[in-house]
Amino acid sequence: YLAKNAADNYSKVAPDAAHALHMPSHIYVALGDWDNVVTANIASWNASIKRMQRKKLDNDARSYHAFNWLQYGLLQKGELEKASGILNDMVQYTTEEPSKSARGYLLSMKGSHLVETNTWDGPMANIAIDASDLNLVKKANYDFMEGMKAYAKKDKEQMHSIIQTSKQRRLKALNALSAEGAPMCSVGGFADKPPNQLDVNMAHIMEMELQAYLATLSKDKQAANDWFEKAIKLEESLSYAYGPPAILKPIHEAYGEWLLDQEQTEKALVIFEKALERQPRRLRSLQGKMKAAEMLQKKAILKDVEEELATSLANKERQAIL
Repeated sequence: YLAKNAADNYSKVAPDAAHALHMPSHIYVALGDWDNVVTANIASWNASIKRMQRKKLDNDARSYHAFNWLQYGLLQKGELEKASGILNDMVQYTTEEPSKSARGYLLSMKGSHLVETNTWDGPMANIAIDASDLNLVKKANYDFMEGMKAYAKKDKEQMHSIIQTSKQRRLKALNALSAEGAPMCSVGGFADKPPNQLDVNMAHIMEMELQAYLATLSKDKQAANDWFEKAIKLEESLSYAYGPPAILKPIHEAYGEWLLDQEQTEKALVIFEKALERQPRRLRSLQGKMKAAEMLQKKAILKDVEEELATSLANKERQAIL
């Protein structure tokens, strides 16, 4: 929490600099402080719009990075209508100017919406995005979304085909590895660069996640459990950065929800607690933990979760989004 004071102070240093206004939200995400994530990224987005208008720049001058983080913060606060409005705006901007940056951020924002709302058969699931020239992780995001759409339809054949496509791409990428590392903030994973080991590993985790869901459709619970545990083992070995998840559905959260469905409630509670250690106050993980605590009648845990949810979901006045 010492970092929060620095973040609060830094947010006031350069009131017209979009990226400087965004940077404190890295600390706020690490704390699960969604109100300040939203506030920081509204300020960052608005600064980018004012600069774009002042200099008469094109759509790519908009801080899509801040827009992405703003949408994620709103989703974590359960403000689905506002988050959906932002996604629809991003569709419009991308239609007007379908740059690699715009398409990459739209893909992330579509993924965040579908994961947080679990609406794989809803209208947002059909937003079309050309991911053919995006990097390995973004293509894996695309495959994951298509795989989850097939899962919602219980289409095992389609899921298998998507998994094989993703696997072949990942294996091919192994021949073009660069040094392991995460992209700098605002690069967003869209830079023209060869894949690194971190990219390959994140793609592999999403692939194994789909394998677990496919095994579930095939009623092979042991295989599904094994895929989840392999994915968790790999994910826990990776370097970590706070922000909208590059692995669209965090694997601990996915496993916890699956365990609840399998009535393995004690284990689910443990997994949700691990999920929240890595991504504090993430809404679906809190909701999963609350459900497990209710089922197990763990009143002290339930009270703590309810207090965290109340803090996360409380309304707060904020400036308008330009």
